[in-house]
Amino acid sequence: MYHLPLIQTILFCFLESLVCPTWGYGQISEDHFLSKKDTLEQSPAHYSQVELYFQMANKSAKEDPDKAWQYLRRGKEYAGSDAYLNAKAAFYEAQILTHTDPSKAEKTYLQADKLLSPFHSKEALSMRARALNHYIDFRRRKGDYKTVLAVLTKKIIPLAKAAQDRPYLAQSYASVGHLLMEHEQYKKAEQYFEEALEQLKDRPRNGPLQLSIKLGICQNLLRSKQAAKAKLLLEELRSFIPPNTMLSVRFGLNEGMLYNKLSQPELALQTFTRAKALAEKLKQPELVKIVTYYQVRTLNLLKKHQAAQALTSKTFAAPPLIPHNKLVLYQNNADNYFLQKKYDSAYYYLQKLEYLKDSLYHTKVENEISALEIKFKSEENKNKIVALESSNLKSLLDVSQSRFYMGMLGMSTILLAALVLLLYTYLQKNKKEQAQRERVSVATALLQGQEEERKRVARDLHDDLGGTLTAIKMGVLGLVNERNLAIGEDPVNKILGQLNHSANKVRQIANNMMPEMLLKLGLEAALNDLCTYYSSDNLHIDLNYMEIAESISEQDKLTIYRIIQELLTNTVKHAQARHVLIQCSRMEHTFFLVFEDDGIGLNPAKNHKSKGLGLENIKARVAYMNGSIEIVSGGTYKGTIFNIELNLSDEISNRNS
Repeated sequence: MYHLPLIQTILFCFLESLVCPTWGYGQISEDHFLSKKDTLEQSPAHYSQVELYFQMANKSAKEDPDKAWQYLRRGKEYAGSDAYLNAKAAFYEAQILTHTDPSKAEKTYLQADKLLSPFHSKEALSMRARALNHYIDFRRRKGDYKTVLAVLTKKIIPLAKAAQDRPYLAQSYASVGHLLMEHEQYKKAEQYFEEALEQLKDRPRNGPLQLSIKLGICQNLLRSKQAAKAKLLLEELRSFIPPNTMLSVRFGLNEGMLYNKLSQPELALQTFTRAKALAEKLKQPELVKIVTYYQVRTLNLLKKHQAAQALTSKTFAAPPLIPHNKLVLYQNNADNYFLQKKYDSAYYYLQKLEYLKDSLYHTKVENEISALEIKFKSEENKNKIVALESSNLKSLLDVSQSRFYMGMLGMSTILLAALVLLLYTYLQKNKKEQAQRERVSVATALLQGQEEERKRVARDLHDDLGGTLTAIKMGVLGLVNERNLAIGEDPVNKILGQLNHSANKVRQIANNMMPEMLLKLGLEAALNDLCTYYSSDNLHIDLNYMEIAESISEQDKLTIYRIIQELLTNTVKHAQARHVLIQCSRMEHTFFLVFEDDGIGLNPAKNHKSKGLGLENIKARVAYMNGSIEIVSGGTYKGTIFNIELNLSDEISNRNS
C-alpha cells in the first residue's frame, strides 16, 4: 500500500534479470565433445580445441562445478601462453565462480574485462560487454544503481556498438529502460525501450528478445497509469507468447496487474495462480515468491486478509538474504497487519520497510542517476545530430541529381553556386580552425612557460631562501649557546618563532607552486593531500580515485592536478558549497574527471562569455590535453557538475613533440 510503486519495480526488475535472454556463445552437446576428445588429446593446441573445452566448462558450471573446473584447466593447458585465450579463460572462470563463489566472481568479471581490453575483435568486444553485464548484475543486487547505469552507458553500450552486436545492444538499452522505470522516470524509460526495439527492426518481429522488451513496455505503461494502452499491447502479444516458458509467466503477471488496475481482482487472482503454478513447474523459487506477492496483494483487495497472511508466512518463512526480497516481505507483513487492524505489528514492519528503503534509495542516488543519464543522452543526441546531418546531405545530393536530369544548364548553374558556397564555407571554417589552433598554441605555450617558471621559483625558494633561513636559525641557536643566553627569554623566542614561521611559509609557497608529493608519490597521493588542504569544517571533500595505474606522463599528471586545484579554488571562493565529490577514472588513453558540488551553481552560457581567469585556465588546460568539458548547472539541479574527458599522451613521448 505505502510503497507499491517501489516494490513493483524491484520485483519486475529482478524478474527481468531472470528471463531476459542471455546472448552467450554457442553451446555444445556432451556427446559431440566426447566424440572429439581423442582427437583433442593427440593433436596440437589450437583455438577450436581450446574453445571446445571452454564451452564444456560453461555448460557444466551450474550442474557440476567440479567437472567444469576440469574442462577449464584442460582448456588453459592447450591455450599455453596465448594472451587472448587466457583472457577468455578468465571470463569462463567467472562463469563457474558465479555458482560457487559469487563475491570472487564479481571481481573476476572485472579482471576478464581488463585482460580482454587490448583486443579489438568483435568477439573480444562482445565478451567484454557480457563480462561487464554479469558484473552489474551483482551491483544491482546490492542496490548500487549509480554504478549499474554508469557501466551500462559508458562501457557496455559502446562495446556492443563497436562489436555490431545489435541483439545485445537492444538488451542493454532495455536494461537502461528498466533502471529508469525503477526510479519512476517513465517517459525516459519509454524512449530506451523504443530504442531497444529499433535495434531489432531487421529481425523477426516477435522473437524472444522482442517479446521480452515489449513486456517491459507493458509494465512501464501499467506503472505510469496507462492501463488502456497496456491492455491493447497485451492483446497484441497474446498469440505470440510461447507456452510453458518464463515469458508466459511474465505475461501472466502483466495480465494480472491489468485486471487489478481494471478493478477485477477475481480474474487477477486466477491469473496469478496459473502463473505461480507454471513458475513452480519451471523450478524458479524466486519467481514463485514474486507471483506470491501479487497473490497476497490481490487477496487483500478481496478482503481475505487471513488467507493473505497465511500465504505470506508460508512463502517467506525463511528470512530473505537479498535486500530487495526483504522489502517485499516487510511490505506484505505491514499491509496484512494493517488490514487486520493490528496496528502495532503493522507499524513495526512499516518502520523496518522505511529504514531499508531509505538505505537503498537515497535522494542522492536519484540525482546521480539523473545526471549520468543526462550525460549519456547528450552524447547520444550528438551522434543522432551527426547522422541527421549526413542524411540531410544525402537528400540534398539526391535533389541535385534529379535536377540534373531536368536541365543541364540549370544544374550547372546550381553546382557552380554550390561550389562557390562550399569553397567560401571551407575557407571560413579553415580560418576559424586556424585561429582556434593559434589560440590553443598560445595558451599551451603560456601554460608551459608558467609551469617552468613555477618550477624554477619553487626550486629557488626551497634551495636558496629555505636554506638561508635554516642557516640563520642555526646561527641564532649557536649564538644563544655561545653566550649562555636563556632560550625562554622573550626576544630570543620572538626571533626563533619568526624564523620558523618564515621557513614554513617558504615551504608552503614552494609546494603550491610545484607540489613535491606529486613528483615523489604520484597523482593519487597528491590529490588526497590537495583535498585535505582545502577541507574544512564548512567544506567536506570526497575523492574517488578508481584504481588508476600510474602509467601517466609527468606533464599529464601535473595538468590534471592543476585542473582539480583550480576547480577547488573556484569552489572555495565562489560556490558556497558544503560538499564536493571528485571522481577520477581511466579507460585506455582517456582520463575521466567528474567534479560535483552542492553550491549555488553557475550559468555555463554566461561564464563562457566572461573573462574570469579560473574557468579560462581550466578550459586552456583541457584544450592542451585535447579534451572536452561539459558543465551541468541550474534548472532542477542544485550545484554544478563538471564532466571532463582528457586524452592522455604516450607515457614516454613528449606531448608537443
